[in-house]
Amino acid sequence: MLIRKPRDPDKKGIIAVYESEGFLDYARSRPNLEVIIATVDAYFAELVSDPASIILYIADLDHRVAGFSIARKGAEATWEVQAGVYFDDRKQGTGRALLN
Repeated sequence: MLIRKPRDPDKKGIIAVYESEGFLDYARSRPNLEVIIATVDAYFAELVSDPASIILYIADLDHRVAGFSIARKGAEATWEVQAGVYFDDRKQGTGRALLN
């Protein structure tokens, strides 16, 4: 497994992680695919427009996205952190590696 910065083709993999079984088990409602795509597009746009405000990494496992982690600057110098691992790739240390 390789933890690396994302490339444009990784968008589809990140979206697949968001869509994977169990990722949003604790959410009240599941966002629709259009919202997820718009969110991922916004992350990539922010990486270009304001790179100091966002940190995004993916877990590359056999040349595919197995998970991602993102930290974004929030209000009053706080950071919001989110990590997701594709359902089939859980329990292998992927999330821990992403958060490290």
